[in-house]
Amino acid sequence: METNWAVKVSSSESRGKDFVNHISFWANLNGWSQALGIGFGYVRSGDYFSTLMLNNGIIGFLVFSWFVLRNMFLSIPIKLVSIGYKLGLVMVFLILMTTVPEFAYPSFWIYLALGFVLERLHVPRKTSEKQTTVHPSKSITLVMADNEKVAVSTV
Repeated sequence: METNWAVKVSSSESRGKDFVNHISFWANLNGWSQALGIGFGYVRSGDYFSTLMLNNGIIGFLVFSWFVLRNMFLSIPIKLVSIGYKLGLVMVFLILMTTVPEFAYPSFWIYLALGFVLERLHVPRKTSEKQTTVHPSKSITLVMADNEKVAVSTV
């Protein structure tokens, strides 16, 4: 029975070496290539940061980061949900930049879209007086002070 005594490299060591190799390769490029990259799809790494920097340059990284982090300025009406979404956005962005892109990438786009859904969330306000609204279905809805709705049909 033969045993292979070759040294096994762990996944994290391999990803770390790829990261260092890609960033050092990027650092040795000319100014235009550092700014614009060498072209999308030429390099694939175990992290999205070095892949993005090498393929798209610093400009591509900044544009992608702006596209993602602009969601920090969404006006989500519920304060606690807004804080949770924005902290989650930063965490998902960091996970994407540091891990295998295929792991975090699909759910990342769903999370970005969620911000726009939350921004358009309608939150009923508490009122201290009775309000009357007439709906096209010819019924009247009375909204009481505690947001309890009472529907009254008209003839």
